[in-house]
Formats: sequence, C-alpha cells, structure tokens
Amino acid sequence: MAAFGVMGTFLQNTAAFFAAILSFVLTIVLAIASRGKYYVKTDNSNVPKDEDIA
Repeated sequence: MAAFGVMGTFLQNTAAFFAAILSFVLTIVLAIASRGKYYVKTDNSNVPKDEDIA
C-alpha cells in the first residue's frame, strides 16, 4: 500500500527501505520461532568426498 502512494509520498519513497528492514527482522524472528529447525545443514551423502567443494 505504501509503495503505491496510498499512505503519502514520504512512505512511497521509502517503502523499499522499510521492506528490506522488515525482511531482515522477520528472517531472524522466524529462525528463533522455529528454533533453527529449517536452518540445519545436512550431510551430502550422494556426493563423493573427493568431489566435495566445501
């Protein structure tokens, strides 16, 4: 709504900035809320060790 100018010209001009801040904060909040369940690195068992990059 702010990006379309409904809430005024100031918020229209700064909507992308606020969206970037909101996405940064929500990523951290969701990680804490899910207790890192979806951020756990799994072992790649289908890639041979000599071809593993990292």
